[in-house]
Amino acid sequence: MSKQTKPKRPAYNLEFKQDAAKLVIEKGYTHQQAVDNLGVSLSEIGHWVRAELGPTVEIKSMPNFSSQTE
Repeated sequence: MSKQTKPKRPAYNLEFKQDAAKLVIEKGYTHQQAVDNLGVSLSEIGHWVRAELGPTVEIKSMPNFSSQTE
């Protein structure tokens, strides 16, 4: 029996990833349009867009306990 290996994923350089993300962020492409034009996976585009946008801070409202009377 011969071992079958998975096909290797293509390696994209940083410039390609940034340019791909900018299609969505700056040019208004949908993720699917970018995927169709570039031939990459939907999850890759999503990762690259999130990486370009940077960290987000989620602020949840908290009850204000100091204004409550006992």
